[in-house]
Amino acid sequence: QGRRGVRREARQQQRAQHLRQQQVLRHVLEGMSNREIAEAMSLGEGTVKNHVTSLLLRFGMRSRSQLISRLGAQG
Repeated sequence: QGRRGVRREARQQQRAQHLRQQQVLRHVLEGMSNREIAEAMSLGEGTVKNHVTSLLLRFGMRSRSQLISRLGAQG
């Protein structure tokens, strides 16, 4: 299994990370704070902040309010 097993595990971790970011995004668009998201998802607040930062970078936005106004309208 060697390399294949490592690659498969890496892909699974990426999928899980992507799913968590989608969940965080959904909560952000609902207007939840980082603390509320952390509690709802059983994550640390710092982890939520990291996900929000990654989302802002991915969508080329500077603030969560910009994210909400642009993506929330598409919703």
